[in-house]
Amino acid sequence: MSASNFNKFMSGNTEDILKFYDSFSDRSELIRWAHHLPKSTPTVSIFCDQESEIAVVIPTPSTDHPLALNCRNKVFKGFKIVFSVDNSNLFNLSRSYNTGSLSLKHDQNIRWVIFSNVDMLEKDPPDKLVEELNRINGDVKFCYAREDGSHSYSLRIGEYTYLRNVAFALSGRTRRTRKMLDDKFSIHINAEDNRHFFTRRFVSNYKEIINFGDFFIFSVDLLKDYNYAPFDENYLNGMEDIDLSFRIFEDLGVGQMAAINYSIGSMESGIRGRSLARVLRSIPSVAYFNEKMEKIL
Repeated sequence: MSASNFNKFMSGNTEDILKFYDSFSDRSELIRWAHHLPKSTPTVSIFCDQESEIAVVIPTPSTDHPLALNCRNKVFKGFKIVFSVDNSNLFNLSRSYNTGSLSLKHDQNIRWVIFSNVDMLEKDPPDKLVEELNRINGDVKFCYAREDGSHSYSLRIGEYTYLRNVAFALSGRTRRTRKMLDDKFSIHINAEDNRHFFTRRFVSNYKEIINFGDFFIFSVDLLKDYNYAPFDENYLNGMEDIDLSFRIFEDLGVGQMAAINYSIGSMESGIRGRSLARVLRSIPSVAYFNEKMEKIL
């Protein structure tokens, strides 16, 4: 990996990131670069104030970050908290989730493992989640909370429509730049929000799923089926949640998934923020998602 090339990719300067993409000729070359990046090794820190059958895996830059403390002391108070700590520039969300999950492999007391972002907001108290999960019968392997802006919402995964391409071509800089990179790297499949009249028409030949986003609830039995590492680490902090949501829908039958009457909020990008640079850095993940989906859709 060229250090200068990686520094361009990680830059907050959009022109540097675009120069980075100029160094690749096609999608396959970009995906190979992404897959050969060095991996960081998150540190696992576990906090358990009392016995619990629920563990929560949370990636965080530090255990004393205000958002991490909010999760431990309020949002998930009373649960086994597994912080997967990584503040390096090689941070990989999937790897952080999997590292935290693997630390629970020999814990015989855990029945449910939650994968959650650190920027969560309490709506219902932790006792409400315990109550809801205690009602679940033995056939259910996966649960999800009530819909919020960043989880448990409907998506369409399919091929871009003419409407989408025209809309992006005529939009502002962010969307025009995204379309340029889509064209360069043969990106023609994406996941679009099914809740909105306009964006739901951006894809055709689609499959509808629920995106569990920043809040997944696995039974230990299901987690074992994924070898305690359900997230695909080839993604670079983008699309990993949609990929896993899609696989859960493919793998589980009717009666094995359940919506629970529990609400939790999210700050949405409370750690990494939102910017054009972040949108541009998602391209290797979207390219890889296309490569996978082309074999399925």
